[in-house]
Amino acid sequence: MNLIKFYNLILSLEFIFAVVTFILLFFIKAPYGRHIRKGWGTEISNTWGWVIMEFPACAVILICFLLGNKSLVLSIFFIIWEIHYLQRTFIFPFLVKSKGKKMPLTIVFSSVGFNLMNGFVNGYFLFFLS
Repeated sequence: MNLIKFYNLILSLEFIFAVVTFILLFFIKAPYGRHIRKGWGTEISNTWGWVIMEFPACAVILICFLLGNKSLVLSIFFIIWEIHYLQRTFIFPFLVKSKGKKMPLTIVFSSVGFNLMNGFVNGYFLFFLS
């Protein structure tokens, strides 16, 4: 499978997951933040769960940037993305008042999956297709 087909597959999956998640959240409260409850599996520190789940968004687009096309405009998009996700990954989790709160690994891993797909879709488009 070439990268264009892989890109289209991931893009399609991201849209499908978005629609399914949108519908499911009308019926299920995600066990996250104030809605956390038992029964969703192993839990970890809310702070470290946030760091783990946001990190792929920083890493994947960095890889795409390093391997792909570069220009001033693309570099600006990359810097804006990285500032946003570095703040979400390494600053926000340590500022939020969540000491002692937990997060299920199911939430962490589903967010890791989303951020891998989102980083790839945006990074591949910007640095290879644009």
